[in-house]
This record gives sequence, C-alpha cells and structure tokens, in this order.
Amino acid sequence: MAKPKDKKSLIQDITNRYRVTAREARDIVTAVGTLTQAGNSNRVTQAVSNLGKQVKEVGTAAVKGKSGTTSNRISSGEFGPKGKYTEYGTYIKGSKR
Repeated sequence: MAKPKDKKSLIQDITNRYRVTAREARDIVTAVGTLTQAGNSNRVTQAVSNLGKQVKEVGTAAVKGKSGTTSNRISSGEFGPKGKYTEYGTYIKGSKR
C-alpha cells in the first residue's frame, strides 16, 4: 500500500503534466491563427512548420511532461512610415519556456 505522501506526489505529477499539456495545446490555436494571418509565401512556410512543431510538442508534453516553446505569432497590424497602417504585423518567433 502506498504512503499518503506518495499518493500526493503522484497526484501532483499528474496535475503538472495535465497543466503543461494544456498549455502546449493552446499554442496550437495560436499557431493556426498565425497561419491564417501569414500573408506572403515565406511566412506561410514558417507558419506551417511552426504548426507541426507545436503539435509535436503537445505529444511530448503528454508523454514526458516536458514543456516546449511558445508559438510563433504575428503581431496585430502596425503603423509604418509616416503613420501609414499596415495590415500585416511583424512575425515573432516563439521562445523556450
């Protein structure tokens, strides 16, 4: 029979793995949003690659409990020279957690 401390540790490990997996799954939503805003072919290629990476990281999080990287994203539009608004923002790469 397991000691109470062991049960508590097991429950905490399961909770942490669930939390990490859920966070990585939310990154898939961000990656899909980035893909829809991509615009030119270079950004589309980067966004598709990022989407695959995020899906893989969800699997790793579920199996091993390891966190990955934040999803790449495109900032919402920005103001360019002379105050002209551009629809497509800057492509921002994700960072390691």
